[in-house]
Amino acid sequence: MLSFKDKLLGSDKSYTSSDSLTSLTADWLRFPLILAVIYIHAFNTFPESEVVGAFSYYFGHFLDSLADTAVPSFFIISGYFFFNKTFNMIGGGKEYVCKLTKRIRTLLIPYLLWNCFFILYVITKGVLNNELAIVNIGSYLSEIGGIRLLWDGHPFAAWADVLGNQFYRTSPFYVPLWFLRDLFVAALLAPIIQFLVKYLRAFFIPLLVLIYFFGFWPFSHLINLPSIVFFSLGASLRLIDLDLVGTFRKHWLTYAILSSSGLICVLTGSNVSFYISRPTVFFATITVFNIASFLVERNYVRIYKNLSSSSFFIYLAHLFFMGSIMSKLYNVFPESLSLLVIIIGVFLDAFLYFLVYILMKRFSPLILSVLTGNR
Repeated sequence: MLSFKDKLLGSDKSYTSSDSLTSLTADWLRFPLILAVIYIHAFNTFPESEVVGAFSYYFGHFLDSLADTAVPSFFIISGYFFFNKTFNMIGGGKEYVCKLTKRIRTLLIPYLLWNCFFILYVITKGVLNNELAIVNIGSYLSEIGGIRLLWDGHPFAAWADVLGNQFYRTSPFYVPLWFLRDLFVAALLAPIIQFLVKYLRAFFIPLLVLIYFFGFWPFSHLINLPSIVFFSLGASLRLIDLDLVGTFRKHWLTYAILSSSGLICVLTGSNVSFYISRPTVFFATITVFNIASFLVERNYVRIYKNLSSSSFFIYLAHLFFMGSIMSKLYNVFPESLSLLVIIIGVFLDAFLYFLVYILMKRFSPLILSVLTGNR
């Protein structure tokens, strides 16, 4: 008879020689990476105040810097598994059309649905709190971006290239969905990526790295810089028939030293931190894969089916009630324990939507399938 843990988390599997270590590493990483994404958003409530103490301040920012590897990791995984050895768009394109059709179901439909849900949620909340009159809903939507709310109506983060030119990442109204938008655009650009890999071969990856390190990217209204770089990195490894984990492991110690040194410089406010923030994320992302693959290969961690499969739903829903969860926790704990509040909030938020996922999987699988694109 299955235990309660087995029923809740689903069946687990461990690494064997017959499995792809890269595939299993990606499966295991999904849930920890979603926790990292939630942490990034929860950390926005962290007070930049001396009352939190030096340890909490630096450890909190360390975790935030480490969490910055989550989205690049997802793009690498997505780019790597988008392609396969038989993928040949240039010679006909049938498989490309098939994959793109699938992405409409798994990416575009959930993207539009959840954007609309969040817009309705914000409007309903405003009306119920007497902050927005029903007659003013149309003008309110026009003021905050109109139809662009579904694409790039929200510039949410600024960065500068090495010359100091400033750019903005853009997102739809429901900010976390910029990942889905960029993933769909990257899929559209797959023929171009394949063409560049085919003709540039060994020069393509260094070119990607240089573009990312220098930070010059004026096309954020189409796709954000980290998105296209890390998706293309994963894709290029697949297209030139290099194993993702095997390639990253070749110089694991160098990547670990570079990422650790970069994190120290960024956290201590070094004068060079402006120039090394993106290289630090790049090398730290590779190091995350190396650590994860080591844990999976040695069977130090288990891969639970429900944890892995619930990650996409948790990602889609996690921001809806995060504000309420965090505010209630801050009412209970003093400001000096803000880091503890954030960590508890992250796990509470993830656990809440994990339970919702399990219940929907059991009692309303069709609705869950629509909401998640049957992922």
